[in-house]
This record gives sequence, C-alpha cells and structure tokens, in this order.
Amino acid sequence: MNAESESEVPSWSHLCKVLLELAAKIRGPSFKSDNYAKQASCWTAFPRKKRNTSRKRREKQNLLKNERQISSKQEYCHKCMHAQIPERDSRGREVLSYIEEFKTHLAINGFRGTRIENTETFLKAISTEKPTDTEAQFFGANLVATWQHLYFAVLNALTTFKNEHNISRSLAMETILYASAQGQISKATELIGIKPESTEIATVIIAKKPEDLNLTFSMIIRHINARQDDRVLELSPQKDKAIRKNFKISDTEIKTVMKGHDAEKALVDLVIERMALLATQR
Repeated sequence: MNAESESEVPSWSHLCKVLLELAAKIRGPSFKSDNYAKQASCWTAFPRKKRNTSRKRREKQNLLKNERQISSKQEYCHKCMHAQIPERDSRGREVLSYIEEFKTHLAINGFRGTRIENTETFLKAISTEKPTDTEAQFFGANLVATWQHLYFAVLNALTTFKNEHNISRSLAMETILYASAQGQISKATELIGIKPESTEIATVIIAKKPEDLNLTFSMIIRHINARQDDRVLELSPQKDKAIRKNFKISDTEIKTVMKGHDAEKALVDLVIERMALLATQR
C-alpha cells in the first residue's frame, strides 16, 4: 500500500472520533459510546483489512504464476538441451545414416508448427552456434519428395565436393542446390528454402561425429520451437501437384517410369533423376 492510502486511514479514524463526540453531546447520558466505537473501529479497519488481504492474495498468485512459468521454461530448455534424434521415424524407418564412402553421419528430420519470423536471422544463428565440421540445411517440406529426396541431394553434394566440382563454398548450400535441381543459389533458396510462412520444414544435419548430430538437433529445436514430425516428409496429393509443377514432371513421364510401381515411387524416382541431371551439367 502506498503512502497516500496509509494517510487516508488515520484521517477517517479521526473523523469517526469527532462524530462520536458530537453524538454524545446531542444524545446525552443515554448514548452508549462503546457500541458505536466498536462499529467505528470496524468501519475504519474493515476496508484496510480487505485491501491488505486482496493485495497479499494477488501477490501470492503472481508469485505462484511466475514460479510456474520459470519452471515450465526450465523444463522446456532442459528438454531442448538434451534432445536426441530418434533412430526411427513414425513408420519405423531409420532416420540416422552413416555414409561410409565419405565417413559422414547424416540425419533427416521433419518439423510441424514452425514459427520463424526472420529466416535470415535464424539461419545466421544456426550457422554461428553449430559445432565445427557440421552442416545444417532447411527446406520447405511442401516440395520434399520423401527422405530419399534429401538423402540423394546430400549424396550428390558430397560427391561434388569430393570431385571439386562444387558451385557453393558450403556443403549445406550445395545440398539445397541439388534438392531444388537448380544451378543458381538464389533460385534454389527461393524454390525450396524456408520462408517466414513455412509451418512445415525438413532439416538435414551432416556431421563427422555422431554426437554433433544431437547437439545440432537440440540447437535447432530451441530456435524453431516446433514439434518433430517426420510425416511432413511424406507425399500427399497436395504435395504431389506442387512437386510435379516445380520440378516440371509430366504425366507422361510418371506413366513411363511407373512400370507396375505406384505413382508416388515414380515421382520420387523422377525427382532423384532431376538431381542426377544437374550433376551432369557441371
């Protein structure tokens, strides 16, 4: 309670005493000042007691609320710091790979419900915080034709660096070039890179040490504040149309490649073929 409210209470008490004295003079000896004094003390004490109780209750509620918020943040941060990449996705397929030829560990994951307001700031933070000899790249999941699409994009990028035919200076950027089947970085990032409106994204982590995969995975979770859901990597009717349009895949090609297989597998094979064609143009 502030100083002003404290000064109001004595003034009210003083006024009550004056009124009691005045009433005694008017009513005479029959006036029972004790009863009125008790009432007066109630009048003066009750509002103050109510204010104090209300204030203390609010303070206690705010304190408990802050403690819960702090506890929740600490628990979330603890989970982020100790997050590990699951060995298998929702369908039981392995999401961790070791590419023997390049002695490289690879993780491909999907996330749903992402909220990245500034992609440039986000990518810069990831680049700064990631462990040494580790690469991380992000893709709009709407144009990802299953995990195989990204796996072969990484494989092509690794091969390009080994043969010294790479266009970009980083393995992560070379991967997005192949994933988009584009020869220019600006076109690649515009086509399949993440954007502020991206709510479903795919991630690729490439590392020399397996522990660096988990460190980078934990860091990514802290920044994107989303739940892991590898189902965003899978094909859907909506993704099917978008992939056909952006990778310029015709119905005739799908029918030619199918040969008894389903249309989804044919589409994935054609996307992988587009990436292979990009390699021959180097």
